[in-house]
Amino acid sequence: MSNDTFVLKPIGGLGRIGANMMLLNSGNCSVIIDVGILFPKDDHFGINFLIPDFYKTLKDYNVNDLFITHGHEDHIGAILFILEHIPSIKIHAPRFATNLIRKKLSEAKVSAKIIVYDQNTSIDFDSFTITPFPVNHSIPDTYGAVVIDKKKKFSIGYFSDFKIDSSNKYEDAFNLPELSALMGSTVTSILLTDSTSVLSKNTSTSERDLIPGIEQAISQAKSRVFVTCFASNIFRIQTIIDIASQQKKRVVPYGRAMSFYIKVALELGILTDHDSVLREVATIDPKSDKLVVLLSGCQGEFRGTMRRVAMNDDSVFTLNSSDTFLFSSKTIPGNEINISSVMNSLSEVGVRIITSNDSMVHASGHASADDLLKLYQAVSPKYIVPIHGETFLLRRHMELISSSVDAEGIFVTNGDTLALHTDGNYTHSQGIEREPLIIHGSNTIIDRQAISQRRKLSESGTLFISIRLDSLFKTRPVFEVGHMGLPEAATFVLPEFNQFLQILLKSIKIKSKDIALDEVRVAGRRFFIPHIGYRPLVIVQFV
Repeated sequence: MSNDTFVLKPIGGLGRIGANMMLLNSGNCSVIIDVGILFPKDDHFGINFLIPDFYKTLKDYNVNDLFITHGHEDHIGAILFILEHIPSIKIHAPRFATNLIRKKLSEAKVSAKIIVYDQNTSIDFDSFTITPFPVNHSIPDTYGAVVIDKKKKFSIGYFSDFKIDSSNKYEDAFNLPELSALMGSTVTSILLTDSTSVLSKNTSTSERDLIPGIEQAISQAKSRVFVTCFASNIFRIQTIIDIASQQKKRVVPYGRAMSFYIKVALELGILTDHDSVLREVATIDPKSDKLVVLLSGCQGEFRGTMRRVAMNDDSVFTLNSSDTFLFSSKTIPGNEINISSVMNSLSEVGVRIITSNDSMVHASGHASADDLLKLYQAVSPKYIVPIHGETFLLRRHMELISSSVDAEGIFVTNGDTLALHTDGNYTHSQGIEREPLIIHGSNTIIDRQAISQRRKLSESGTLFISIRLDSLFKTRPVFEVGHMGLPEAATFVLPEFNQFLQILLKSIKIKSKDIALDEVRVAGRRFFIPHIGYRPLVIVQFV
């Protein structure tokens, strides 16, 4: 690609929330922004996560650098996989994300070159520079990327995760005048921006605004307070530590993720444990009424710590009616059933439940429509590309642009190519979206067909038929029938099915083993319809 043309190619993160990955290319220089994972939906049976299918794109472009905006898993979780493909890639990351990545790589016994950047850094490439631009979000050290070509023809502002928090207690506010001056130095500007909370019309809630609500919840508690929030939300955790200190309580991180993030934040001095409020779970009396227990797994994940405690299935904490349970997090779409079952279990015990519906105890880390309009008014971009959101949210973002901003909205999706030209125009080529890759076990890619097979196994139950091939030429065929997951009504008719199978096997003429296997499979599925009302999965093999 010519140095006079700049290419943007989303690989993941559009049409879904997760697996974020964007390619930047000019001339012989290509940079990837973020490489995250996507957490599975309920119908992905037993898998770990999904990653962008980036292999073809990396083959087509000469990628040497990876720019990380922040430390959330949907932006750094797939780094191990890209390192397998490009071991020499240089990773540019902010301080907090760098330490998270290093610990992740250390566990996997993988090394990488990581270059730490901050707000004073400018990363120079052949035909463009990337200036990291600090923003407000729900994890420390979050940045956008401002890309400016060497000829000052265009600037690109990439802000996938941000909000505007003008009264933040823990970090500087998003500096809109500075961003305006930086991007205003070029002839044409384009913004790629967060769509996650575009449906919210109000000004974003500040972390500072949560202090009274959390303080009241903890002070009014009769006994222990269990708080669940995203483990990466270090500022929220700092607020809880501060309040617990004032009220002479102890804070207990509980859950692997919660302990991990807090440890990294303490090491960097981002989190302050004044008065030694934090306690390890092994050192406390779990029945003490002076505890504030921080639980990871705030989305009610099946194996998560929060769910285990809430369901009274934990080996350390047993809930009672004097406890308080504070949900300082948002339910991610798709997890509503998980959270509902958790709340029902808590209610059965009589635990006091506090959510953001009761008090101001949670603030989103993503830009509301009001935040987006403030950004657009400050920068006055020529083009705006909605990113970071499901398709419905991307479309609503486009509607906001068309109705409220003097800029052209450009709708792109994964696999598309957006080429910016030095004359200020662009070319949009629709591509073919490649489905995310499914990861299971020890970072193993598993085929989608295997997931389909798992779904059938879980939905229908399975009948296993093993047939001795040489017995088909004798008077009495020999076979064994086993089953898993079938209703009791099916087991009652197994003797009848064995007789049916004897007659069927005597009548089969073995012209092709595959054809014979298929005949038995189809007949077996049909046999059970009158007895259980559906066709079970039937697996047949010759032995």
